[in-house]
Amino acid sequence: MSETKKPRAPRTTTSVYTRLNSIDVRPRVRSKGKVDYISWADAWHMLMTEYPDSTRKVYKDEATGLNFFSDGRTAYVEVGVTVKGTEHVVDLPVMDFRNNSIPVDKMTSFDVNKTVQRALVKAIAMHGLGLQLWTKEDLYDVDPPAAPESPAPVKQQVDTSDPKAIVDAAIGWIKTRPNITAKRKAATQLIEKHGDKLSEADRDTIMKWVR
Repeated sequence: MSETKKPRAPRTTTSVYTRLNSIDVRPRVRSKGKVDYISWADAWHMLMTEYPDSTRKVYKDEATGLNFFSDGRTAYVEVGVTVKGTEHVVDLPVMDFRNNSIPVDKMTSFDVNKTVQRALVKAIAMHGLGLQLWTKEDLYDVDPPAAPESPAPVKQQVDTSDPKAIVDAAIGWIKTRPNITAKRKAATQLIEKHGDKLSEADRDTIMKWVR
């Protein structure tokens, strides 16, 4: 009498989320203040290494044709990432370096582009890659209390008609601040005071010293 063979159990496959969440992203983690993150380029590279057919989509407002949405006061972007047929879409407000929403009338294309790239990383994280880095998302703007300090004028005589002189003086002042909170405060005050004379590149150069 022949022996009846039991049917084999179906082979299990690792889910996309489990596979991506198991990847050690620590070698590619960067820090900005107290926040850890991975760049959009690194996140995309790691995703494409595992799932080369993945795609991204930056959604546009059908009414305006622009790659952001607005209520007339502030704006947000919408980015989707599709992996193995599943799309995760995230919304992210267009924010400044303090993670405050930027008024539409002060927003630049550079601000929108940075937000799109950050939203891309977050959408990838929704699939599992580096998701743990977003667990402190609500704490991005939390800093330890700063020691009392005086306002941040540029003490030395500076030619305020020369953007380069303003930037050099600003960086010199920021370097003297005792902690990241004080540095950010000094940078903000200087940009608010001289912002009309500075280009986007000049402001970004100043802000690099507080990231």
